[in-house]
Amino acid sequence: MKMLISGFGLAIRVTLLLLACSHTGWAQTYPSRPVTLVVPSNAGSSSDQFARMIGQTLAKQTGGAAIVENKPGANGIIGVQSMLSAAPDGHTILVTTISPIIFNKYLYKTLPYDPQKDLIPVGIYAQSAMLLGANPQLSSKDLRSVISFARANPGKLNFGYATSTQQLAGELLQLKSGAKLTFVPYRTNAAMLTALVSGEIDLAISDPAGFLPFIENKRIRLLSTTASKRLASYQDVPTFVENDVDFTLTTWNGMFAKTGTSPEILATLSKALRSTLGSPEAQAYMKANSYDNFLVTGKAAADRVQTDLATWKVLTHAAGVVPQQ
Repeated sequence: MKMLISGFGLAIRVTLLLLACSHTGWAQTYPSRPVTLVVPSNAGSSSDQFARMIGQTLAKQTGGAAIVENKPGANGIIGVQSMLSAAPDGHTILVTTISPIIFNKYLYKTLPYDPQKDLIPVGIYAQSAMLLGANPQLSSKDLRSVISFARANPGKLNFGYATSTQQLAGELLQLKSGAKLTFVPYRTNAAMLTALVSGEIDLAISDPAGFLPFIENKRIRLLSTTASKRLASYQDVPTFVENDVDFTLTTWNGMFAKTGTSPEILATLSKALRSTLGSPEAQAYMKANSYDNFLVTGKAAADRVQTDLATWKVLTHAAGVVPQQ
């Protein structure tokens, strides 16, 4: 009996040792091939910029390689589906704005993914308000005059959008101001901004990063910001509230893995994200584009997604948003 117990104990110790070695070996082999960071928007977008910084950090920390793959279109749905078609092994990650995660839920009757069931938030970061810009040739020079014109001439002003965030921002602007706009969809933010500069559309809402190249050479006139107070980098741009429009909107960026991804891989990705956001390059980018230095991970990130989904369910209903097929 004594020998049996001793042998049994030895067997347990050997098994545990093998499991530990197996686990250690597995952890050391991630990533075993290049990690693809899928961005559901065009090159040069805020998500694209963050993805490239995250990829560099991840490659440096793991000794592997990282690739950024832009998959714009359909309000981010194409990119999300591309990411979800891969295995949940940490080699395909989604780097996105709030649009495909929160707003698409209320813009489509049948969304081909569930943001809470199919995705795990590695981190929510870089909160930002948005800016309302106009073509400089527009006769209305400030937000109050734009609203007055849009009320008196329903549908005469074209409002462009490329993401569900922008679309819903336009819907809320109409709801809160009484303005009536004609909505014009674009596949990418770059295409929308090009249309704004050319005069194809009159108005558009974008994050500061999108507008920045056009602001510097005065090809776009800024009318307002969706922030609750004026942005530090845009002190001369009034808020919607200052223009008697009870409307604020905060967006964020996020990094997501597919449900089923192991906690160890999630921890590796979270470490890379945190290191990236603390880097001088990311700090400078966020400051230049009026992003809040903000990061939540793990359960706090999942709670943020749940809270935002609940909030925007109420707001989109109040705005009378009709989901598309």
